[in-house]
Amino acid sequence: MCQSGAGLSYLIAKRVLKLANLPEIEDLIQLASLATVADLVPLKNNNWYIARKGLNSIREKPIKGILKILENSSINYKNIGGFEISWIISPRINAAGRLESPLLSYKLLLHGEGVDEIDKLNRQRIEIVNRCIEKIKDSENKFLIYVLENCPEGILGLIAGKVAEKFKKPVIVTIKEGTYIRGSARSVGEFNLIEAFNFISKKVDISFGGHKSACGVSFDVKDLNLIQQLLNEYVIQNPVEEEINELDGILVRKPSLEEVQNLDSFEPFGFKNPEPSFLLKGKIANIKEGNGWTLIKLDNEISYFGTLNYQIGQKVEVVVRPIIKNGYISMKVLDETPKIV
Repeated sequence: MCQSGAGLSYLIAKRVLKLANLPEIEDLIQLASLATVADLVPLKNNNWYIARKGLNSIREKPIKGILKILENSSINYKNIGGFEISWIISPRINAAGRLESPLLSYKLLLHGEGVDEIDKLNRQRIEIVNRCIEKIKDSENKFLIYVLENCPEGILGLIAGKVAEKFKKPVIVTIKEGTYIRGSARSVGEFNLIEAFNFISKKVDISFGGHKSACGVSFDVKDLNLIQQLLNEYVIQNPVEEEINELDGILVRKPSLEEVQNLDSFEPFGFKNPEPSFLLKGKIANIKEGNGWTLIKLDNEISYFGTLNYQIGQKVEVVVRPIIKNGYISMKVLDETPKIV
């Protein structure tokens, strides 16, 4: 089972403290939990245990930095889950190291200092990533490789992940430094990057490290075309298999508050532990529209906010997750146009 470096460090530290007859430091499990969720390691077995234990600790008494980030985002720490760890907390902690200095994140985590500065860096990070992605186009290659100019090295992995998701192909996004190319690779579906790089390393000099879904890579500029050719050949021999997301059931009625609360026992959701998803089927009974929103009410009394063009009487199939929002049951739409097999 792949494990994050922070998770492994936590287990070692925990053992050392126990051997020294010292109490476990509460901060450690919170940091290990953040890294385990953010580093895209499978949230199963020991990984999930670390992530869950840290989540419980954060919900009780978050360390200063986490508390500051959540307060700055108007989020109650008692209600956070995998989403907030992945999309609110972790990106801000990582933003400092990606664009400036990791010392900023260190000071924030330990002392609660500089949250506004880091929030500003996170906004800059989003702008740069979006700007780079706009310039990237798909190609006929089975395995995409891009060499970017004037791009901070710290955000190459973010760009690669979004491009892989956009084009449904494995991707390497790099920068050139002298005669060497260095960057980050991201996978799609069940495609294994480690196996792919192991295969081509027998024919060309390439350095890599990481896990099946995310890797760092470096190689000589002169080998770029050969690496592109070899990776294309590997994908042809080992086609990308689309990851199938299994549904947890079909909603035939609106769930109770207690039933939705019970779903929390599976948090934090993340890689290989997806949030619960249910197929919602029905006929549209009513449509209400407001400023930027459309509320769809079905004949089974379940409602959701949609983004497509709907008509009363239309039959729909939507994948949703029931959530609690402001004390009421709401439907979070995961897929408005699912392919059901």
